[in-house]
Amino acid sequence: MIPLSETAEQERAEIILALSSLIAEITDEEIEYIAESDTMASARENQKQIAALRTVIFKRKCMMTEKHTWYPGEVLGLIADSGEEHLDRSFEIATGLLMIQAMGDDDSEGMMSWRWQEIGKAYWDTDPAFCPHLLRGFLWMAENVSEWDFMQDQDKVPPLPKAEEVAELLPTPPANAPTP
Repeated sequence: MIPLSETAEQERAEIILALSSLIAEITDEEIEYIAESDTMASARENQKQIAALRTVIFKRKCMMTEKHTWYPGEVLGLIADSGEEHLDRSFEIATGLLMIQAMGDDDSEGMMSWRWQEIGKAYWDTDPAFCPHLLRGFLWMAENVSEWDFMQDQDKVPPLPKAEEVAELLPTPPANAPTP
């Protein structure tokens, strides 16, 4: 890992804070829907996914570790990899949790870069609350993660958003809002 500039560290913290705040608004129905997205899983496994999602979101402030690769990582990946065909905000929540993980470990699995290559255009159409933060996350990784290389098929990869385009999507904070 290359040491990050203070500006890059601050921007990462802002993106993670924004995503984790949005994810924390998850409903019980959304947790159950995400947990049950593995149609081959047993009821017991679904309950383990629910417990893992609750732990990661509410006790760990959306931060996953290697311990969370299967529970809840498996169901998050199933939803994040399939595009926006899911209930409510589950696509955004799953992608947001995986984005936070990837920003913390330099996308060590390469999955966020793969997701951008495969379904990058879908992120522009996500829930307006999530959209700018997900786009900022992809842009941040492309600019700050030395191994972040998604150019396997340059004709297929959608262009990354420009910082100005993302800034236009961000809500304007109130004048007296605290900074992260």
